[in-house]
Amino acid sequence: IPYANLDYIDCYLTGQPPLLTGTRRPMSSRPFRERYFVFPLTLSTTEQSVYLRVRSSNPLTIPLRIWQPDARMQSEGNALLLQYLYYGGLFALLLHNLLLGFSLRDRRFFLYALYALPLGLGMLAGNGLGRVLLWPDAVAFDEIAQSCMLGVAGGMAMLFAREFLQTRVRRPRIARVMTANAAAFLAVS
Repeated sequence: IPYANLDYIDCYLTGQPPLLTGTRRPMSSRPFRERYFVFPLTLSTTEQSVYLRVRSSNPLTIPLRIWQPDARMQSEGNALLLQYLYYGGLFALLLHNLLLGFSLRDRRFFLYALYALPLGLGMLAGNGLGRVLLWPDAVAFDEIAQSCMLGVAGGMAMLFAREFLQTRVRRPRIARVMTANAAAFLAVS
């Protein structure tokens, strides 16, 4: 099931104990340590029944796919390669801005880095990789991680834009509005 935000998934396979997993259950409940929900199926020529019971407070999207193991691994590997390249670039940008901030003592670089970090973490949370890589046992945090991190990123984007555009000097009213927006983003995070 290539959708990372399903709270409870109960999979019943003929002749096997049920597989109980989902985002509200520990990572160890998953048959495979992956961002999506993968269940092992052994198909035969006899009739088999597979039952799924899914509950979620998020949109109930259940895009079922049946793969041969090798084809699924290749497809997921290609998708992850692109995502890891993107996150690597974002991390390099963050590190570059931190180093520039320290060497030039310029707040704009720090603010940009403080924007890039929660943005990347919010995207990691949204596609399920945050749970796999960074907080596998933090079920409660995983529920709020995406909205929290993206809210912090929005607040930091406002502060960065205010500083970069020098609105405190050039447009003080706009600077106050941007500060209020940043505070609102950070408050709802």
